[in-house]
Amino acid sequence: MAPILSQRVTFAAVTADDFDEPVTIRIAAMRESLERVGRFDPVRARERLKKSFYPEHTQLVLLDSQKIGFYTLRLQDGCYQLDHLYVHPAFQSRGIGSYVMSRLLAYTDSRGVSIRLGALRESSSNRFYQRHGFLKTTEDEWDIYYIRSSVKIDTPHIPRVDDVSMSVQTFWDHCYTSPKAEEDMKYTPWLDRWKHLLSGSRALDIGCGLGHDTAVLSSYGLSVTALDISFEALKKSAARNPHAKHQRCDLQSGLKLDGDKFSVAVANLSLHYFDRDRTLRLMREISDVLDDHGVFAFRLNAFGDKHSGCPESIDGWKPIVVDGIAKQFFTENKIREAISGLFEVVSIESFVVERYGNEKLLIECIAHKNSPS
Repeated sequence: MAPILSQRVTFAAVTADDFDEPVTIRIAAMRESLERVGRFDPVRARERLKKSFYPEHTQLVLLDSQKIGFYTLRLQDGCYQLDHLYVHPAFQSRGIGSYVMSRLLAYTDSRGVSIRLGALRESSSNRFYQRHGFLKTTEDEWDIYYIRSSVKIDTPHIPRVDDVSMSVQTFWDHCYTSPKAEEDMKYTPWLDRWKHLLSGSRALDIGCGLGHDTAVLSSYGLSVTALDISFEALKKSAARNPHAKHQRCDLQSGLKLDGDKFSVAVANLSLHYFDRDRTLRLMREISDVLDDHGVFAFRLNAFGDKHSGCPESIDGWKPIVVDGIAKQFFTENKIREAISGLFEVVSIESFVVERYGNEKLLIECIAHKNSPS
């Protein structure tokens, strides 16, 4: 199985002595667009980069340790300026540019700062930037200028982007920036038949994704806190649900909600990525943030979900790695084991829905928090 981009793409700092590598990449990346407008001149391209070369703000992009691109991101007048983002043509159309951009947007969003850039009028990069949420501000004879405003998201315990591996986040950021995200992650309404149980004042949406469940819970009159590991998901959910609270949360590190309590918790296909110990701890954490008799509604990969990579047999709680992401596949007994002593089951049923253009088999559980003994 080929490793995902987060396992292959790395970054390296540059110094003033490294100028030749970025300029070679830039000339190769810009050549086609500049030739189209009759402005290709390697000498001029070299001089232009020299005037805007800030090695202290520049990172080389490496694929399998090979230098294939670079970016320059610096803070200027209260806004981040993306002076350069180039991938050598030999390595384009592989998702590398989107991967790098997702990391940069996660970084700027975590600081609540907008990001600006300019692109040559005839360059295909204009479509790339628009696809990532940049809006045109001004233009001149040769260039178009863009800005992308940050979305306010609560981000406790967010590490610096260049300090940690963000493979899971960047995997999901890539999914949510896809033009087909809504189509691929087709929403199937499921909460309405349990509306009579989903009462109270506050709801927690664990793994909010595109924000559909957050919208449904809000329509019930609940004040919703929506969690996700992906900044791209949080931005899309926040756009759909401006009155909900959105907070980045890596479930591998646990729920960090500062003592908040909820009458309802939902988790739609977000809790099947962990080993047994982490899953059981998560169930305990969810129980702890629920009010007495609170309702927990959740959906998980079901055993037999072959389109999601479920094998013909599974070894208990041993995770199955699919496309570089560890997954669990659940039976009713496995669910009951996970919530034993914490919740009283109201319903456990299996359903077939559509995801990523295929049938997906999932298992749905509705449960009440057990009364305190």
